Amino acid sequence: VVLQDRSVRVEADTEFVQVAADVALDAGSSQGELFEAVGRPLVEDALAGNSGCVVAYGERSSGKTYALLGSKEQPGLLPQMVEAALAAGGGVQIWLSVVQVFDDSMKDMLLPALPAAEPGNEKDPVFVDHQVVGAEQAPLLGLDDLPELLDFAAKRRAAAPGCALGSSSRSHMMYQLTLSTSQGAPRGMPTLTLLDLAAAQQAPSYSSTGFANKPLMTLQLAVKGLVRGGHAPGAGGGASEEEVLFDTSNLPRALKDALLGNCGFCFLATLDPSSVDGTAAVLRFAESVRQLQAQRRARFPPANAAAAAGAAEELRQHPEPQLQARESLARRRNEALRAQGLLTLSAAETALDFEQVTPHLVSMSDDPHLAGRLVYRLPAGEVTCIGSSPRCGAVVQGLGVLPNLCSVMNLDNTRLSLQRDQDALRLVLVNGEVPADASAKQELRHGDQLCIGRAMVFKLLVPMQARVETIEEDGELHSGQAWRWEDLLIREGAAELLPKSPPVDAFNQMRPIMWHSESLHELQLYMEDLHCKLDSSHNVEFFRTLQEACFLIDEANFITREVRPEDQAQFEVEFVWDIYRGTAKDLLLIRYMRYAEDAGGTIPREAPVTGEIVHYWSYFKFRERLEMMREAYSGLRRDGVWPGRGDSLEDPWCDPCLAELHERLVNCVV
Repeated sequence: VVLQDRSVRVEADTEFVQVAADVALDAGSSQGELFEAVGRPLVEDALAGNSGCVVAYGERSSGKTYALLGSKEQPGLLPQMVEAALAAGGGVQIWLSVVQVFDDSMKDMLLPALPAAEPGNEKDPVFVDHQVVGAEQAPLLGLDDLPELLDFAAKRRAAAPGCALGSSSRSHMMYQLTLSTSQGAPRGMPTLTLLDLAAAQQAPSYSSTGFANKPLMTLQLAVKGLVRGGHAPGAGGGASEEEVLFDTSNLPRALKDALLGNCGFCFLATLDPSSVDGTAAVLRFAESVRQLQAQRRARFPPANAAAAAGAAEELRQHPEPQLQARESLARRRNEALRAQGLLTLSAAETALDFEQVTPHLVSMSDDPHLAGRLVYRLPAGEVTCIGSSPRCGAVVQGLGVLPNLCSVMNLDNTRLSLQRDQDALRLVLVNGEVPADASAKQELRHGDQLCIGRAMVFKLLVPMQARVETIEEDGELHSGQAWRWEDLLIREGAAELLPKSPPVDAFNQMRPIMWHSESLHELQLYMEDLHCKLDSSHNVEFFRTLQEACFLIDEANFITREVRPEDQAQFEVEFVWDIYRGTAKDLLLIRYMRYAEDAGGTIPREAPVTGEIVHYWSYFKFRERLEMMREAYSGLRRDGVWPGRGDSLEDPWCDPCLAELHERLVNCVV
């Protein structure tokens, strides 16, 4: 990636893309430089009564969230914009809303309650032009109010019922500041909106399994349509194709005002030079947005100006003063955290950075912004129950979590043990393993990794076991090595959650690390025969691949039972006949089976004669489908319904035939 003057160029053997840019900042640029280039002009416009919007788009781990939010030491655009607006004086008042945007729904992330076990109890916010209406408006009396609010929003995301892996890759986060200024505004209060788009993909609009991210796809189509037409949708007579696209998903609807020129707009593209194809895709979309901005000549009247002004007036006339409202919301947020056994941001920082005595469970994630957000205290001399029941000391919602899953006994801040519930012997993994006698107490050590169902992964921190700085009863200071935040990141997906399998000479040495997976455990006889036929190098590679595949198959079966219980179906692993050719992943086939019910209404453990093979998939295709299954499960737990069943493009359990695809294409054209 080459930055030159006001252009960005990516060069590779197969790619050459060059786009113009108003501002180009390299990796050595500071957060302050970004704010001066992007944030300050928008704040000044907002203080004059005009709204503004920043959209950050890029690949995973390219710095989108960091650019918008930053860190405690290096604040990003949002905290710097708040600071600049408050410093302007003149009686400026600011409210913050945080909304998570999905395809067909939105969730208020500052609602002072964590996600409930039963979905559908929360009323979704809506967009009225550029304003979010119906979401919690948290007053910002000073910059110190912001960290707790952003942390609570991140806690709501991390605690939402879902899957441990791939839980945050397809949603979009919107942070909106509403300002009350002495100048007023022609359309109610001005807003400053920062939108963190879901990670870009090399094929950002479509994958072989269906729409990879439909809101992102519709946004891209809306931008391209506007560029092609050169005018606002609906400017002529009748509704145009682009106007229809604005109403197909929440994401283009949220950005409609910005794209039509009704507010200030900045598109922030974050680039990862290590990914040529991904960087090229981001730059192409950025170029489309830049062309659209160049075509804007006039500001088009908003369709819902009266509704927007009404929402702003309602906020102005809120009966509670800002100070009283802030205290009330903070109290309700803290009550929601305590109800699930979670520590607030300030309490977690004190416990982990200063106290260094009491053990804690700290959440792990593949999303750097969510890693370490959930902190559960394990008090000395007490038993902490973990499960979905509100009576548990650590309440966890999500895939494979029973009301009472397990409990952790902390004897004296040094000796800890885990006791699994009888119905959850394979649902709690410690360092990827389940002991042969899973019903017995298991000793825990500092740094152990606990996988709770398939919903959450925790790192156990036991300061008195680790060589960390503590003050003993005799007053003597003992110093050593503290825990690192990097230890809370899941970088290798499912492979990082599984037991490490060293080279083995005898198959019996493999048995102890096969208990974690029901699918893998059922293959023991076949694996023992296969072990004798493969050399040691192929043995290790094949077993590790099979181990990961069975772990993911178990997850797919959990999801299938939750989302499609009436199907009485499950996934199973099969091998191609020639085990001596190709890589280990090429040898695996995944079959989707549908079984008849037994007398008790459940799937028989042994495959009956009535079993029907629905699909055969390669391991690669299965993993693609599993990503969509996770999204279906999260949508079901979030909204109470999943509308994709039977849809040839949206249902990951279906393999559409050519006739179905042709029918969908004809319907789209019509």
